[in-house]
Amino acid sequence: MIYASWRNKITGWHDSLAMDIDGEHTGEKVNWHDSYNLLIKGEKTFLNSRYSQGDAFYQLFLSDNCLGKACYDHCKFKFRSSSADIRIGDLWGKKYQENEDGITGVAVFSKKGKSVLMQSNCEFVEEHFDTVAEGQMKAPAKRGRMYPIVQKMLLNDDTSIKEINLLILKEKKRRMNIERIKHPLRTLLNIIKK
Repeated sequence: MIYASWRNKITGWHDSLAMDIDGEHTGEKVNWHDSYNLLIKGEKTFLNSRYSQGDAFYQLFLSDNCLGKACYDHCKFKFRSSSADIRIGDLWGKKYQENEDGITGVAVFSKKGKSVLMQSNCEFVEEHFDTVAEGQMKAPAKRGRMYPIVQKMLLNDDTSIKEINLLILKEKKRRMNIERIKHPLRTLLNIIKK
């Protein structure tokens, strides 16, 4: 059996795209409360995949080139819209950006959601919705110029994720250079700031 901890906070919330996987080799169920200690001890059955370390999966995941079709065209569950009772996520906004442990935001969309939340054993600080949703996506993702190319490459068994990411990175640099040419004053100000 394999147990996975997706997007945990072992390395803090700034690198919250960590993924830890316990392989079949241990033969026993992992207590995820103890998994942090197991990872620190260097158990061989754990993989710690981090975006900040250039993990190929997360680079592709965050490029918005491999999302489900509904995420691009028909996603109506962004920002203030939801059919859920509650939505849970990270607070990415300015108010809590100095907090290294991370803050979990909860948006309540129904009376049932509020009732369930109030019965939980959690500490709450009430915030305005705009504070909770500040860093969240407000509109569906857009298919970029690279989307059809990436989709074809993903269907090819001979193509690696690293090859796809290199292509995406080249496109990102191309777009950045175009922006620099279009906005020379902004580019100059950014250079001066650095």
